[in-house]
Amino acid sequence: MTSYFQYITRKMAGSPGSDKIFLHGFSIILAVIVAESARLNVPRVLLPFSDTPPKYLLSADGGCYKWSSNRPDIINIKQTSECSSTVWISVVSRSGQKGSVGVLAEDTDSGLVLRADVIVDKIHSLKIVTKTHELYKEETPEKFEVRAYDEQGNEFSTVEGMVFKWNIEAGRTGAEILRFIPWADSPYNTETVLETLEAEGKQGNKVLLEGIKTGSAKVTVKLVDTLNPAVPATSESLMVVANLFLVPAVAYILPGAQLKYAANQFRGSRVLQVALPSAHHILAVNQDLASLNQQTATLTGLNIGNGQVELLDQNVDAGEIVKTPTADLFVVSPARLEISCLPFKSWSVLVGHPYQLQVDIFDKDGNKVFLSDNIVIDLVYDQSYFKITNSVDNGTFHDIVPGLAGQTEVTAILRGVNVDGKLVPLTAPISASGTLEIFDGMTLDPAHVVIPWDPTKGASYSMQYKVKGGSAPYIWASSNNKIGTVSQLGVGSLLSSSIGDSKISAAMTRAPHNKAQGTVSVEPAVSLSFLDSELEFLVGSEIVLPVGLFHSNKQIFTRCDKVPYSINVSDSTVFSTQLQSSVSSVYIIYLDVTRFRIL
Repeated sequence: MTSYFQYITRKMAGSPGSDKIFLHGFSIILAVIVAESARLNVPRVLLPFSDTPPKYLLSADGGCYKWSSNRPDIINIKQTSECSSTVWISVVSRSGQKGSVGVLAEDTDSGLVLRADVIVDKIHSLKIVTKTHELYKEETPEKFEVRAYDEQGNEFSTVEGMVFKWNIEAGRTGAEILRFIPWADSPYNTETVLETLEAEGKQGNKVLLEGIKTGSAKVTVKLVDTLNPAVPATSESLMVVANLFLVPAVAYILPGAQLKYAANQFRGSRVLQVALPSAHHILAVNQDLASLNQQTATLTGLNIGNGQVELLDQNVDAGEIVKTPTADLFVVSPARLEISCLPFKSWSVLVGHPYQLQVDIFDKDGNKVFLSDNIVIDLVYDQSYFKITNSVDNGTFHDIVPGLAGQTEVTAILRGVNVDGKLVPLTAPISASGTLEIFDGMTLDPAHVVIPWDPTKGASYSMQYKVKGGSAPYIWASSNNKIGTVSQLGVGSLLSSSIGDSKISAAMTRAPHNKAQGTVSVEPAVSLSFLDSELEFLVGSEIVLPVGLFHSNKQIFTRCDKVPYSINVSDSTVFSTQLQSSVSSVYIIYLDVTRFRIL
């Protein structure tokens, strides 16, 4: 089309009457383009005869059209205005005779005519359509829709607005496993026609079903229409299952070791625990791989191998296919132990701090073995270095508190498995060791520094920090550089220009989790007062007057030597200022008594 347009343009250019010829040619091209682009949303529509005939929306891509049909006795066209791009069509005839009607749409501007063929016929069969035949118990309801077909199997374009009767037929577990959910109570966007039918106590072409109990049932639907009396009902078999998953989903266990299974259920946006054993579910596993105690939902490993543990729903018949929750099970031989010091996974610890020792078992492929309750692991250690405050019975986890600085070895030994109260030992016990490096607890000196806020000059205070305990070298850091910084030699530079706080920390370079912390605060001064001192002096002697500057907690500042003070003496004939100085947190005024006077 583009090349033809270019050809016409070239031919018309420069020739007599070319303007008129060009415009005429352009109009032809434009009409062809419009004709090719304009179309209806569907070329053919299949509509049923019905007591409550459904409406179907015909629409054109654009423009303004006048709509008509060659058989207004069969098809009704509802047009909201004389010119529109959409109309609703429906069957008004009740003859029941199959026929064809042409619906025309004429563009009022270009005269372009579009056509759709509308076939009218009786409904011959129904079919239920759904995304799934398996509903989850107590989950969001599923939408079920019925569609209609003619004798040749062609699907009707719509049955919306027609009346249907839906039923739930009981299976082995009864009809109470399902229930209909009103559209008004559903989380779905409801179609107006369905709400209208529901308000009249009727059902439409779509319903919502919710599973309330596990089991099987059938949902059936029948057309309620005097013009289609012989349409047979249709049905679909449904299963309601609990949305369960086994815990643990994957497990490696030792021969003779026990594992108790649990189940979780997704319900809405929550995960709920389901107690096992359950009245509705039982576990199943290959009997050569493991044995099961259904009363406790406990499995015991027997022979080396792998398989699946299934959670079977007792409301499901043996012949029914349904998704079964499963978990992978591996029965393996132990290959090695690994002992860890938690929570930092580091063997460098501090006196007085709580830690945990955890022992893990691995098979030859590096898979972590489930730490069953009946596993027997011994811990060998020197009790003078730390004490155990709590331990699990199988010896795989211990809470400890170091009490003495130094180095000490800790050894874990896998002895075997307890079966019926008796130890079944390994042929060769497996062990692992680690060496604890215990350091004295770390503290920072000074631990807390408070300096006065100075918004005008913003003085800087130098502070030398010292670390007690741990082991050098240290990594120094400040959490707020606007309040203070610290060098890697532990020299802090504290700034008084902003109110706020900062944490100064010193961490061991080889074990950064071992650290000491101090705080720096910048606060406004709230009061200034003379501190206790002597009140009687000899003429010619020196008077020492200490001055204290206080912050909001009625505590004296750590440092105030950078604060500018103004000193006035009421009687310079009696006192003379000799010297002013500051000793960290206290400002000192030195006066000379020049003559005797009683005040």
